[in-house]
Amino acid sequence: MKLKQLFSIVIAITLIATATLTTQGIVDVLADDEAEDYVIDERSLEEILEEQALIREEYFNKQPETNSLPNWPEGPLVQARSAILMEVSTGAVLYAKDIYERRYPASITKLVTTLVALENSEFTDDVEITEESVNWLQWNYAHIGMQAGEIISMEDALHANLLASANEVSYAIAENVGNMVDGGGYSTFIRMMNEKTSRIGAANSSWENPHGLHGDNHFTTAYDMALIISYLYENPDFLRLMRSLRYTIEETNIVEEERVLYQDHQMLRPEGCFHYPMANSGKTGFTDQAGTTLATTADNGEFSLVAVVLFDHGWQAYESTIAMMDYGFENFSKIRISEDETDEHIESFVEPDSYIMLPNNIDLGEVSRTITILEENVAEVVYSYHGHRLGSAEVIVSEAYLAYLERLEHLDYLADQAYNEGVAEIREDGLTMLVVMPNEDYELSVRGNGFKSFIPRVLAISLGVLVGVTIILIIIGKRQAKEERKRGKKQHRRRRKKRSG
Repeated sequence: MKLKQLFSIVIAITLIATATLTTQGIVDVLADDEAEDYVIDERSLEEILEEQALIREEYFNKQPETNSLPNWPEGPLVQARSAILMEVSTGAVLYAKDIYERRYPASITKLVTTLVALENSEFTDDVEITEESVNWLQWNYAHIGMQAGEIISMEDALHANLLASANEVSYAIAENVGNMVDGGGYSTFIRMMNEKTSRIGAANSSWENPHGLHGDNHFTTAYDMALIISYLYENPDFLRLMRSLRYTIEETNIVEEERVLYQDHQMLRPEGCFHYPMANSGKTGFTDQAGTTLATTADNGEFSLVAVVLFDHGWQAYESTIAMMDYGFENFSKIRISEDETDEHIESFVEPDSYIMLPNNIDLGEVSRTITILEENVAEVVYSYHGHRLGSAEVIVSEAYLAYLERLEHLDYLADQAYNEGVAEIREDGLTMLVVMPNEDYELSVRGNGFKSFIPRVLAISLGVLVGVTIILIIIGKRQAKEERKRGKKQHRRRRKKRSG
């Protein structure tokens, strides 16, 4: 065979192989994440990109739910499928877009890993890198090249977990903390992740691993994630970790080289193109199934905000987050209710610095209060605006309010009696109310421990009594007038008879 012919054959084989690999790559990219077998998408690349652009436009144009609140500041449109802006201390949601939809978190999972590790270990504890923690890695997973048998400190491990998103280190943290707690290793740690977030109130989250790589039953919501981060934000060790934009892991018992880690959250890096001066912590994430996820906290010296975006697209996650942060800092204020509260039933606040978050254009007088007794004269007051929670505070309530609650309990008892007996006559302070139970499905109740919730019933009863009395007086008045007319006619006839006689 001539050299020229051999060369042609080699070129042909190379082209065929390249075409096959390229086609497979396209198939992989265009395949449904949930499909077991890949199917070639026969549409042109232009058609696929056009469809994706339409989907993104649809999600971008979707209004946040908070925009529907009366007089609430209009929030920005963001590309993310789920997005939330929450004030850290009050839990007040300032911006909400599909915040209860379950979505995959990707590597912001590592914030939960950090939380559980901080509460169950010390910075000085050893973390051993096991074979299990490195053998599962694939070439395209984020890692820092740890080797089985290496030992680093928990402080080193948590920096690698947060700054470099090192998946083998996240796995090793889970193994080591789980062993320290009850010897159960990795599985114990996963159980602890789920138990901890459930106690915080993240009821719609499920964790299968400590790193965030895809799992069908590994999910969260924007609301849950904001709750978790708000809780974690109160831990000073977490903020200490996040202050490190550059961190060095010294040589270990096996590797005689330093590993230098850098913060990859662009809003935290002063030289980053998305640097946000008020941002002070956060975590990035990405998988094909989760899209881009981003969690960020920021503080303006008055209050702290946490923003979470789920299923965003690359750098647009930063734009979404910055838009929400600017919206929050520009349109909302911290209202110290301990200074401005005028409700006569509240005598004092357990925490003198208690505050809620309010839009700048809404007055405290427009806010509703729900009071729930916790013990003796200590109560929790939840502040809300058209059903939207703004914050809460523990307070000391007045004796008059406690007496009012006792009266409600008594009325509740009387209402139960009325229900049980079918028909009952209730006498209270000289006021008589006839309670009639027309059928078994009807239940009379004056239950409730909120002052405002009782007022409408009192007004309704009073109005009913007033209307009833008015009708009775009108009827009596008409009858009296009729009788007067009859008597007048009789007297007139008598006079005429008298005169004629």
